[in-house]
Amino acid sequence: MPSGEPIFTECQWELLEERMVLPPRQRQVIRHLFDGMSDKQIAGALGVSLPTVRSHLGRIYARFDVQDRTELVLHVVREFIAMDGISDNDIVHNDN
Repeated sequence: MPSGEPIFTECQWELLEERMVLPPRQRQVIRHLFDGMSDKQIAGALGVSLPTVRSHLGRIYARFDVQDRTELVLHVVREFIAMDGISDNDIVHNDN
């Protein structure tokens, strides 16, 4: 995902976050994950420990019934596509 181009616009993130119904910190973790950050980079960006980031990720994975980052990303993208009034064309596609 570290392509340099965001997958979602700010407005699209706001819509997604409303649907995700997660605590603010977990939403921040997901956003950083979508930016291509490692657990260690997320910890640094949020000013928390690595175990704290991993704890947040574990709760996020459990919440969405996924096993890893890849499944989480797929789940979030599918959730976005399924949102009323938003089509697959609204996603920023990277052809690189």
